[in-house]
Amino acid sequence: MSVIHERPNLKAGIIEEFETERITLAAGTYAEGEVIELTAGVYQKIATVGNFFGIVAEPTVINASNTKATVYITGKFNGDALVFTTVTLANLKLPARHLGIIIK
Repeated sequence: MSVIHERPNLKAGIIEEFETERITLAAGTYAEGEVIELTAGVYQKIATVGNFFGIVAEPTVINASNTKATVYITGKFNGDALVFTTVTLANLKLPARHLGIIIK
């Protein structure tokens, strides 16, 4: 089931549809706007642009008692609001576009 999240600055439009999915993330702390990848069946912070999966919808701590988070899988987003460390914004745009995610 999709959940609608209203977040200032992360979203780059109000007309576009923002689809979400609840996924099981690797343990850790995730910021709103954190870019997620899927590698070898594990959802985690992005390290390889070709494995782009989605964008975390709200700040989340994943641990033994909380394993799931809501991730945007489509929509239009402000690049300045995205969170990542090992990739570049320019390199994220094309793989994101193939997933129905537009980065402005």
